[in-house]
Amino acid sequence: KVIRVGGIISSVKRVITKSGSAMFFTKLEDGENKIEVVFFPSILNKKPIALKENKPIIVFGRVGEEDGIPKIICEDFEEIIES
Repeated sequence: KVIRVGGIISSVKRVITKSGSAMFFTKLEDGENKIEVVFFPSILNKKPIALKENKPIIVFGRVGEEDGIPKIICEDFEEIIES
């Protein structure tokens, strides 16, 4: 099941994979809750984005779990352009 979550990126951690590609672990906040969102190289290669703190974004993905902590595996996203 794919879910949609919007919020502000509150932290970004860049990791280099064994193949040399960049992937990112981010925290997304909506004012009340915070969840980790994982951006794998495959999604970033198809749709590049500058992931940075305080960036508003809508994420589409599947909920996974690691050590009992939920996280979203990003499958698509939309940038929210502030005017």
